[in-house]
Amino acid sequence: MASMLDLTAELRAAALSLDRYTGAANAGDAYWASEQAATLLYHEAQAGATMLEAADRIDDLLAVMVAEGTKDLTVEVTTVITYQTRLAALGFNRTEINAAHSIGMNNEDIEAARQARIAADPKDLAGSVMTRLADVAARLRLLGPVMLDPPTFDETAAGLATTAVGARSTTLARIYVSRIPFRIGNPGPEAATVELRVRRLDLPSDWMASVEPASVDLAPGEGVTGTITVRPGLPAVQGTQPRVAVEGFIDDELIGGVVVEVLVPRYAVGGLNRRVYLPLTLRH
Repeated sequence: MASMLDLTAELRAAALSLDRYTGAANAGDAYWASEQAATLLYHEAQAGATMLEAADRIDDLLAVMVAEGTKDLTVEVTTVITYQTRLAALGFNRTEINAAHSIGMNNEDIEAARQARIAADPKDLAGSVMTRLADVAARLRLLGPVMLDPPTFDETAAGLATTAVGARSTTLARIYVSRIPFRIGNPGPEAATVELRVRRLDLPSDWMASVEPASVDLAPGEGVTGTITVRPGLPAVQGTQPRVAVEGFIDDELIGGVVVEVLVPRYAVGGLNRRVYLPLTLRH
């Protein structure tokens, strides 16, 4: 139960971050969208680890139940209907409401959960408790690694989608952090401080870009290496090349710049028709 409560909180945090990201992106607030996209990815990874932990705890519970000869509990359809009737007439009891509040659910969330349970098909909620627990553990083991290490290409959610196997659901690809080095120079005849500024060209609104160093003191003709870091947010359209510029200024006068492109790859099917030729190595 502790693992499932942790998982519930992490998934709720991820859902809230996604909602905030959407609002910020629609409002054109690049900073807040980037913050929420990064927070979403963090909570997804946390939830993925907890999914695997919860699956282990469920398996432990089932093993103890079997070892102790616990008789499986079968929930009858009539029992579910009685429960739904009680929810429709009286709602959740005080203990249930306090439990929901303890994991951060507000009254609107609780009401939404009540309506969902009332609307559910009793046949879907009935059946063997032990079988249902085993099924939950199996599903968590499938989804956990996907949350921890999301696939680069959005293809039927690693087999979890309901579409036909092999059919792409979107044309998106997930990109990870890129760090690109570039040269910083002082073209002037005197020592100067070169200030570096990031200018977004066509980066998605939830992508973040930063440069190091922010400024550097250089002698005439001297050069050093800087680094621009691009932190993507949500998946981007395959085949696109988001760009960002880094510009150098001396006393607020532009002295030059560089444009960095991040390639979002296209999905390609591998298999027998694709060959990779390697160098031939002979062993004596």
